[in-house]
Amino acid sequence: MFKRLVDIIKSKTFLLVFAQLVIIFVSVVNRFPEGYICAGGDAAQMVNWQKVIHDMGYLWSNSAREGGFVSNYGYNLYNLLIYFISSLFNLSLSNQSVVYLLVFLTGSFWSFYFSLGYIFKDHSKIPVMIKVLFTLLYTFNIYSLQNFVGIWGFAAPFLFLYVLVPIMFSVSYRFFVDLNRNKLLGTISLLGIIFFISNISNGNLAFFIAQNILLVSMIILIYLFYHDKSKILTYIKFIALYYLLMILVTSWSVIPQVQEMVRISNTFATRSSLFDLKSWIMWQAADYPTVFYLSDVIHNMHNVRFLSFFSGAIFFALLILLAFKKKFQKKESIILILLIITMFLLNKGIGFLNTDVIWQIFKNPILGSLRSYDKAAIFIPFLLLIAIMMIYIRQNKILKYIIAIILFSSFLSVTPFVRGSIQKVYSVAHSENMDYKTSKYSSLVKIPKEYTETADKLNLEKIQNRIARIPYNVINSAGWVNFPKWKLLGVDVTTHLFDKPQMQMNAYGVHDYWNYGEFWNRQGVDESKWLLNFSGLMNSRYYIYQYDVDPVFIEQTEDKLNSFILDGSITEIDKNDFFGLYRIDDEFYLPHIYTPKVVTVSESLASDLPGLLKNSPAGNQQALYLTKNNAELADGLTNIPKGELSNPTIEYKEINPTKYRVKIHNAKDKFPMVFSEAFNSGWKMYPKVPSEDKFSENIGNYAVEEADVLDQASKEEVETYIEKGIVTVTSSGDFISKNFKDTIQNDNLSDGSVFETLFKGPVSDSNNLLVNGYANSWLIDPVSYCSTHECIENADGSYDMEVVLEFWPQRLYYIFGFITLLTFVLCAATFILSRIKKRNHNGKL
Repeated sequence: MFKRLVDIIKSKTFLLVFAQLVIIFVSVVNRFPEGYICAGGDAAQMVNWQKVIHDMGYLWSNSAREGGFVSNYGYNLYNLLIYFISSLFNLSLSNQSVVYLLVFLTGSFWSFYFSLGYIFKDHSKIPVMIKVLFTLLYTFNIYSLQNFVGIWGFAAPFLFLYVLVPIMFSVSYRFFVDLNRNKLLGTISLLGIIFFISNISNGNLAFFIAQNILLVSMIILIYLFYHDKSKILTYIKFIALYYLLMILVTSWSVIPQVQEMVRISNTFATRSSLFDLKSWIMWQAADYPTVFYLSDVIHNMHNVRFLSFFSGAIFFALLILLAFKKKFQKKESIILILLIITMFLLNKGIGFLNTDVIWQIFKNPILGSLRSYDKAAIFIPFLLLIAIMMIYIRQNKILKYIIAIILFSSFLSVTPFVRGSIQKVYSVAHSENMDYKTSKYSSLVKIPKEYTETADKLNLEKIQNRIARIPYNVINSAGWVNFPKWKLLGVDVTTHLFDKPQMQMNAYGVHDYWNYGEFWNRQGVDESKWLLNFSGLMNSRYYIYQYDVDPVFIEQTEDKLNSFILDGSITEIDKNDFFGLYRIDDEFYLPHIYTPKVVTVSESLASDLPGLLKNSPAGNQQALYLTKNNAELADGLTNIPKGELSNPTIEYKEINPTKYRVKIHNAKDKFPMVFSEAFNSGWKMYPKVPSEDKFSENIGNYAVEEADVLDQASKEEVETYIEKGIVTVTSSGDFISKNFKDTIQNDNLSDGSVFETLFKGPVSDSNNLLVNGYANSWLIDPVSYCSTHECIENADGSYDMEVVLEFWPQRLYYIFGFITLLTFVLCAATFILSRIKKRNHNGKL
């Protein structure tokens, strides 16, 4: 009976089921307390899935700050999975913590387990117990723990690469070692599926770069160790096929990002960023012996510091094996060399090279993208465990027992997993010896219901504008908020609740990195009025004044806020213990797209805006061009109109974050059109043939919604618009705004075709000029424009025109998205058919 029980316990089925049950237990026992989510540092758990998934469907987002390029859209593959599971089981945000753990740990376990079959050709001779032990070590180690005691495991889909590393590298290894044409279709189609899933982690392109540095190194090493030099042409063909497939199936997540990655790298390299790349590289480099601990060295990690040292047992086991080895097999040598390369990328040469040499190596766009710790650390657990396993299986029984005991002891480093206290106690956000309730800051937070209630109300508004979050309250890192009232320190998770874009004083990167928030905080009441005109230029309609920040920031700024209220510049909408909501007066507000009445060209910097805005015209309908240190802009302004301008009427619709339809009515003289999204050369203006359709005379179904009463045009106002000919097309009754500063938002305009501008050339880029220190503008001369493009000439000699403002890289998203999806479908179909064929063949045998 006892022997039978032992046999069952040692069986493959029992061990694998037991391991999966352990994973389920760990996932459930670490569920967040009800009402809490994970937020802090650079990331936060998703709290508004529909908004996140929508925003990541485009390469430009106007949901955050002044707008910006979306590089992490590949995360949507992961987001859709989590959202699907959460919706299927109607999970609360707290219960979703179980899903994050379950997906990551289950994926890691099975990826490593199946990878053994590709790396070890005769893996059937390896005891199942040993395979499961190593697989569990990959699933539960100090690196996987630190992803969940930090924020990343619950908020950073790029770490899904950890799940894919074993299967990706093992199948690639077998592909290049065997060069087997008979199994080519099955293997290459499986790689296609794996690469498709890796689009998730490619949302952070640096992981794609790190992954390929190691893959290329492995491919070269396999050729040198395994293949006769006469096979070079065959080998090159396999390499070409391998990378052609990778390019096709990852083109969606990689190609649109390349230009943005180069831009960011150049920003770092020229020291024109908030952060110093050289200092960042040195800061994130792991020295020795810290590099052996697999934990994030840049955090204090008070509550897991002692545990981190147990992970050294894994490296210690490797060192013992190396001490008893005199000759390595080919595959052992390859893995050990890859491990050394990875450790160099992690260490950056600290302790071996001087900082100037390190800077020369890593300042280029490729290696510079690997500045942060995780870009290399994510590969070490797999390479380390495979290296140990390769050497382990060839040792004598006594040495195997010793190594197995050492490896098993390393599980001591991950006891928080089974204690169910990952975020409650061991969070890196906690002060030493404190938990989520007693620590001043925590990564387990409960969003005050006041934020949700206010967001729900503002989300009913249809007009496009921003909310400015004040005051400046940074105490740690630019872009982070400091809300000690509910323990949040890091990115502001409440912004996810609002459909309107949030403009944070703490995130001040677009105005030549001028910290306007800190500047405003320190000013006196009389000097502070410029912020109202500045906010109008930013298309802000509301202020959220934070009462949940450190009291020092309230002491600096509350008098200024009160002065705005007293003089009628802002109106209080709501006030609670956490924030006050205020509506900015129409005097200062400017629409998302507008034409100025006054143009100012000044040899100034963004930091000079407070002085310039003291002389703002009535209604704030202005455009400011700041030319200091920008000769290209100065040259583009030689023909800018001066003095009081005659304004056409702008009628526009946001079709999606990357595309706007704009109709210009009654344009006579040259004018600039301001588009209040962060300046980017990707924004183009495409000419369109203007529609002559007029608004239906029957507007009986048009009604003003309660939420829009302050912004929506009444039925009488719409009838006046019709008489003047400044609104066009439709009788559907969708939102039409009041005429704000000669601009009308008309949501009835046509969306048009997705590819309506695909084969059209844009208006010259020389007309796209940086305005207001951050935004796009186009200088339009109606006479010149209408001489080359179709317009409608009115009886008074003015013109009606139609243009489309589009972020052209979005078409890359569509084109390469189609290529990626098509390649994936072909790979999946081929893999399924190859498995069916193999099963039928084996059945006949």
